Amino acid sequence: MANDVIEKIISDLEQSELDIMLYFVKKGNKKYVSYSPNVDINVKNVIIKLVTDYLRKKISTSLVKYNPTRCPNIGEVAFCGIDYVGNFNEVLECLSISDNVDTTLEPNEITFYCLVVSDKNEAFNYKFFRRVTKFRKLSKRGLIGTFMGNMFRKIDSEVFGIDGDIDLVADDKQIIIFNNISLERVFKLKEQFRTKATEALDILERTNGIANFEKFRADCLSNARIHRSLCKILGNISDLNKAFENFNNIKTAIDRFGVDVDIDEEKSQLIYTNKSQLKHILDIVNDAYCRSYIREKDIINND
Repeated sequence: MANDVIEKIISDLEQSELDIMLYFVKKGNKKYVSYSPNVDINVKNVIIKLVTDYLRKKISTSLVKYNPTRCPNIGEVAFCGIDYVGNFNEVLECLSISDNVDTTLEPNEITFYCLVVSDKNEAFNYKFFRRVTKFRKLSKRGLIGTFMGNMFRKIDSEVFGIDGDIDLVADDKQIIIFNNISLERVFKLKEQFRTKATEALDILERTNGIANFEKFRADCLSNARIHRSLCKILGNISDLNKAFENFNNIKTAIDRFGVDVDIDEEKSQLIYTNKSQLKHILDIVNDAYCRSYIREKDIINND
């Protein structure tokens, strides 16, 4: 089954009247800096063909909602709304004030490049992102050269390269993610995960369902993996404020699955004591302890 979204992008790229801009971007601790060189039309056409060829390889994939705790299955491609990454507009602003004069920018300074493609009537506008890690390695190891007559000479300067693969493609609504790690590297997703984790913890604190909550909060915020889990929970559970309302069912799950978490029955609280309990408590919050209908087996659903 064809992916209609990717088919539409391919169809748009096959139009003859395209505006094409190429940006090389450095992601610093405080801001992004971009450089937009003049690019020969023949080079632009080659890049568009490379991108289109790559997309054709993905045309039979299915789109699934982005999950910060796991990669999509084979045959799936993740997506998220542009608001999910938090600083999408910051990246766009960086492109809008790009430098297009001579620059001393070096390949090992660049975090990613971005190809922006639109039509003359602005009916569509796509941003194709690709990290440049592989080109850093290419610059540091091996040899790159060219023929001058019958003489092969080494190119001494470091090179910028474009391989046609795509990590991310964004329009004005969503981002299609071909590489989950690149979503984190291009955008400030670690900061976003921590912000969302803090938001989820604030809600859980108000439920009064976890004893020693300040220690629980501190241990959660010191663990980047837990940030992802809390972010996922916040996105999946609309009534997180009711996480501990059915406390009798929580007790049943703890007993059935042998969960290493003590409870205070009088206060209807889980008693948090150490970091080894973080995942168990978040599985309880996420209602991950289940019993299958068909085989009637106890399972932990971590999807």
